Amino acid sequence: MIQQDYKADGSRPRKEYCLTEMGEALSLPFIAMREWSDRWVGKGRMPPMRPVRRSDGSEIRVALVDDKGRVVPPDDLAVRFEDWAANPPAES
Repeated sequence: MIQQDYKADGSRPRKEYCLTEMGEALSLPFIAMREWSDRWVGKGRMPPMRPVRRSDGSEIRVALVDDKGRVVPPDDLAVRFEDWAANPPAES
């Protein structure tokens, strides 16, 4: 997180805290965890907040997509390991 000085008209100077690129990259996992919580912890109640598209207000959700932008259903998900991952380097 980085700090920037700012001052609104008629108020004292303050610090604004802005997320770094690394912090902003956490938005997707946090939205995914919120969806999980709404389903399993929220017990069917209306979620207290919903992510929406700024331009038109439509709701958004996290999805797995392939490199062509197509949604991948969970039952079609597999994991492929790179050759180097089978033999990680020994610790010194």
